[in-house]
Amino acid sequence: MGEWNVEFFGLADGGPVDDAVQGANVATIMGRADMDLWALEEVCDETAFNQVLDQLRTQYGQDFGVVYPDDPTAVSNPNPSYGSVWHQRTALVYRKSVATVVGADLVHRTDLDPSWTSAFAGTRDPLEVHLQIAAPSGEKDLWVLVIQLKAGPDTGSYAKRQAAAADLHAYLASAHPGDAVIVAGDWNDTLVGSICATCGDSPFAVLVNDTANVLFPTLALAADGGTTETDFDDSVVDNHMITAPLFGAYLGEVGRVDVSSVDYAGDSTSDHYPTFVRYHLR
Repeated sequence: MGEWNVEFFGLADGGPVDDAVQGANVATIMGRADMDLWALEEVCDETAFNQVLDQLRTQYGQDFGVVYPDDPTAVSNPNPSYGSVWHQRTALVYRKSVATVVGADLVHRTDLDPSWTSAFAGTRDPLEVHLQIAAPSGEKDLWVLVIQLKAGPDTGSYAKRQAAAADLHAYLASAHPGDAVIVAGDWNDTLVGSICATCGDSPFAVLVNDTANVLFPTLALAADGGTTETDFDDSVVDNHMITAPLFGAYLGEVGRVDVSSVDYAGDSTSDHYPTFVRYHLR
């Protein structure tokens, strides 16, 4: 599974200057990576991204579907204002021969936290997609949550990310006990320490420390001193988290997706590097 913040994808006045180059590079990187699932963030232009899907189909023979948080045909409670004025949508991209969409929702649980909306940056509730995966032993249920948490090194933004972590922890315990769940996206902070210089521990400590129920494969990237941002060193903010039923499916393979097939310099494509984790559902 891949994950990638594609930085204002297709937005004329944001992100990389040349949208055509950005689109071509995204298609090339995704096509060569050949993942079955992608959790994406900041997909601003659906028409431009459909061109990426067309290229993946015609050039690489990879037929993908996509779920957006504002899609009334796929999401039971779509939000047409998702991602604020820039329409920075999350998206779940799935290989049609491997995954079938059972249903999709925006997770909004003010019963667990009255300040849920604030914790998730105002307009970016987690996008949850329930999939059935074609496994060797038969169909397997899998839930994928795609997130983009509040950005910023200030204490206020840190507090929102910390609240979002607590909300996710409570939600998984409430809604998905015993379920196979992947939470992937741009967490906008690190799993060890924080981008907030005065805040101390990671805002995600409540999740990181719950090793009986969840695992962050991308902790290995942080341990190696890697980064998932083009403009910062030692800053792994794009993370994958899995629940206990997937521990055995995790193959121990995690890293940054190879982007050497395109000219990635100068933020031509994104200010984040794509990440991957490999699983085998038996």
